[in-house]
Amino acid sequence: MNTKDSNLIVASIKYIKLSLVYSYAFFLLKKNTELTNKKFARQRYCQSVCFFFGCIAPAIIRQSDSEAPKFIQFAVDLFNVGIKIFNKNFFYELDLNSNAQGGPSELNAEICQWFLENKGLPIITSIFQTGTHMMISTYDGNKIDKKTLNHHNKLGSLFSIENEPIHAFKIILVDNSFKTTF
Repeated sequence: MNTKDSNLIVASIKYIKLSLVYSYAFFLLKKNTELTNKKFARQRYCQSVCFFFGCIAPAIIRQSDSEAPKFIQFAVDLFNVGIKIFNKNFFYELDLNSNAQGGPSELNAEICQWFLENKGLPIITSIFQTGTHMMISTYDGNKIDKKTLNHHNKLGSLFSIENEPIHAFKIILVDNSFKTTF
């Protein structure tokens, strides 16, 4: 993996963590009863990983077809390490640890396979595009502007002109009731 891709992964995890912290109070007010439900925790994890893939889309695209599956598994391992702090809050009882040999966990392999099979679904596309839009807007002065908003909304982004990039997880996990088969 090149430095540009690893820097994008690190930056994406950082911004995702900030967005998760921002959205947590809203989540508690609106969906507190879902916090200790493992089915909902899996759905939040699925949505979070799909969003993360949108954040790192340029890095994914730079991988060859043969490199991409290993790259996304490695990226998910880094994501899991980065979000462990939220495990009790958003990702109740999910095992985010690598396997005993240090490789991808069963959950990692499962989510990567699920994403590859379901990435064309409209809700997954919207979550993915919202992740891409967040990263572009964060790097572009930390604002949502009309030009990028129109472009990314056509692709499926869920942002509106009133939003800031940090609002991403509030939009996905609180304001919308996405259901996935994960």
